[in-house]
Amino acid sequence: MNDEIQRNGWLKTTNSTQGYGSLLGSNQGTYHKAYTTYLLKFFEEYNKNGIQFWGLSTQNAPTSGGDKKNKVQSMLFTAEQQRDFIKLDLGPALKASSVAKNLKVLIMDDNRGNLPKWADTVLKDSETASYVAGIGVHSYQDDESDKHLQQTNDKHPNVFIFGTEASEGYKAKETSVDYGSWDRAEDYVSDILDDFNNWVSGWTERNLILDAQGGPSWVSNFADAPIISFPALAQFYKQPMFYAIAHFSHFLKPNAVRINHSMNVPNYDIQRSAFMNPDGSKVIVLQNKNILASYGVTVKDSQRSSDHYQVHMGPRSIVTLYIQN
Repeated sequence: MNDEIQRNGWLKTTNSTQGYGSLLGSNQGTYHKAYTTYLLKFFEEYNKNGIQFWGLSTQNAPTSGGDKKNKVQSMLFTAEQQRDFIKLDLGPALKASSVAKNLKVLIMDDNRGNLPKWADTVLKDSETASYVAGIGVHSYQDDESDKHLQQTNDKHPNVFIFGTEASEGYKAKETSVDYGSWDRAEDYVSDILDDFNNWVSGWTERNLILDAQGGPSWVSNFADAPIISFPALAQFYKQPMFYAIAHFSHFLKPNAVRINHSMNVPNYDIQRSAFMNPDGSKVIVLQNKNILASYGVTVKDSQRSSDHYQVHMGPRSIVTLYIQN
């Protein structure tokens, strides 16, 4: 998936790739066509080298392009601008391209607080909607209510929601790289479970590997990563976040689906979700968020009344149950 971040400054109202600013001109005009061609060229050149893509986002974090304090590469799109750009420029160009015609187009690609209004604005236009496959969401407002995701799925059930960016240690007062942080591993598991339980069909780590400073970053936009690299020593260190992600990535296979699950005795310390792989195997991921208490959890398969699995959940523990078909 190509998540567009960098574009030529001359396409923007500020003449700079960095910071705020929007796309120059109007739909079907010189600059909009140039940006469309720029996106298409990316896929065409990779295709020449035998590399195909699954999808693209029209613009990473489009709302950040309206923030004058923003230092990273950005370009503003409002929901209305994104709607019209897809309808009049990008969508027709993709469909006319032998290389890019089957790409999945993701809209928004920003924080969940923009939903469902952003999706409503873009998808109410039937012509635009015909080009759109999914909605991209970032994790940086995931402390906000799940209702944003639920309402979006209720209104647009045929458009998938996909997690396009998540990271830890990115806030100004945080330690960028926090070695051995179990808090951040727990945050990742909690975030993934919350997303998957609320109609999100994928989750993407912003940076799988970074250096000891949390970079490189040309604007000092440092963050943590699952793998920290020490090039001079030819060594790397796997953070707890690495293993947190593995509870999902190791056991969930392509085309796995989330399945219904319920808890007979409510326990708000235990987060969980359940999945089925194409081969029929089931995966249950559990997290005990209590810092002191342990719990015994009995997992029952409603389709196999004789199957019971006993799981001990220690304080602040993460457990995955893999049940072969």
